[in-house]
Amino acid sequence: MSSLQKDAGTGPLRGIRVIDFTMATAGPLSTMLLADLGAEVIKVESADRPESLEMMRQSMNRNKRSVTLDLKSPEGYRAARDLIDTAQVVVSSFRPGVMAKFGLGADDLLPGRPDLIYASLSGYGEVGPAAARRSMDKIVQADSGLMSAGGMIDHVAIVDMTAGINLALAIVGAVLERERTGRGCRVNARLFDAALLLQAPDIAGYSVFGPASRDTAIAGYPVADQFPTLDGAVFIAAYYDWHWLALCGVLGLTELAEDPRYATREGRTQPPNAERIRAGLKAATSTWTSADLSAALEEAGVMVTMVRDYEQVLADPQVAANHTLTSVPYHEASVTLVRPPFDYDGVPFAVRGRAPEVGEHTEEVLREIGYNEEQMARVASPAGTPSPAR
Repeated sequence: MSSLQKDAGTGPLRGIRVIDFTMATAGPLSTMLLADLGAEVIKVESADRPESLEMMRQSMNRNKRSVTLDLKSPEGYRAARDLIDTAQVVVSSFRPGVMAKFGLGADDLLPGRPDLIYASLSGYGEVGPAAARRSMDKIVQADSGLMSAGGMIDHVAIVDMTAGINLALAIVGAVLERERTGRGCRVNARLFDAALLLQAPDIAGYSVFGPASRDTAIAGYPVADQFPTLDGAVFIAAYYDWHWLALCGVLGLTELAEDPRYATREGRTQPPNAERIRAGLKAATSTWTSADLSAALEEAGVMVTMVRDYEQVLADPQVAANHTLTSVPYHEASVTLVRPPFDYDGVPFAVRGRAPEVGEHTEEVLREIGYNEEQMARVASPAGTPSPAR
C-alpha cells in the first residue's frame, strides 16, 4: 500500500469549511470526497450510532472531525448555528423538512448568509408528490426502473454511491461559483434522479424504440456475460462482429462463426439464437482455466477478465501501481480504505486520518469557536438522542 500522499494543505478545497449533517452512505460519501480534496469537514451527529453501520462509518468518514450536539436543545441549536457561521458549506441528507424542524433549514440560514452554500441530498427531491417519502438505495432501485432492467443490485449501494458523487461534484461547482461571485446557493441532489442517470442510455433507447430496446441492448446480448471455467468464471464482452469472430476462433467454434444466423449483432440478440450461442460458449469455456482463457482472448483482442474475489483484487499489482489502498489504525488493528479514485500530477490525495469516533472532537471544535467548559457541557448530545430519520 502506497506511502505517497498529497499534502492536505495543498488540496484544491483548502480553506473551505463544511458542516456535515449527513448519515448512512450517500451524504457521508459526498462530504468525504470534499475532505479528500482538502476541505475541513466537521461532522455533526448524535451520540448513539448503530454498531451494524461501523464499517460503513469507517469507509465513508475519513479525514473528518466529529462533534455531538443535542439539536433539540436551545444550547445545541445555538452551537450548530455558531459552527455554521464559521463555514462556507452546509450539507444535509435528511428528508425535506427535517432540518427546518431544528431551525437549520435553508430558509432559516440563507437570508442572513447569502454567501452560504446549502446542499441537500434527499430521496426524491424538495418538491413534488414523492418529496416526503422515505427512501433507501434498494427502494429507489425498484422505483426508478433499475431493478426491472436487470434485477436488484444487492451488494453495492449503487444508487447511494452515485448520488453521493453527484452531490460532491455539484458542491465543488457551487464553491467555484462562490469564489467568482461571492454568492452561495442551494444545491439539491436526489437518489431518484441518480438512478435515472444510471439508466440514461436505456431511457433514450426506450423513448425512440420502445420497450424492446432494453432487451436488445442489455439482457438479450449473449456475448457480454459471465461464463464458467474449470476453476471459476470469466466475463467476456464481445460486442462487435470482429470480436465475435475472434472469440469463436479462440474457442474453436467454427460452426457458430460461419452460421449466417449469428453473423450480425442483431441476429445474435434474437432470443432463440442467443440461447443457442450461450449454451455453445459455456460448453467451450468450461474446458479452459480462467487464466489460460483470459490470456488467449486478450491476445485475440477480445475484452475479458476473470471474475475475482476480494483476496485476488487486493493482491493485484495494478492496485499497488495506482496507490489505490491505504491502511489506518482501527482499535488494536488496522482497516484498509480505498483512496480517492483520482490524483493530481500522479500524486494521490492524502488519507489524513481514520473516521473519527462519534463526538471525538466536540471539545476541540467548540473551543476553537470560543466555548468554555460550562457552555460545552450544555450542548453535547446525550446518548440515546436519536438522529433525525432519513
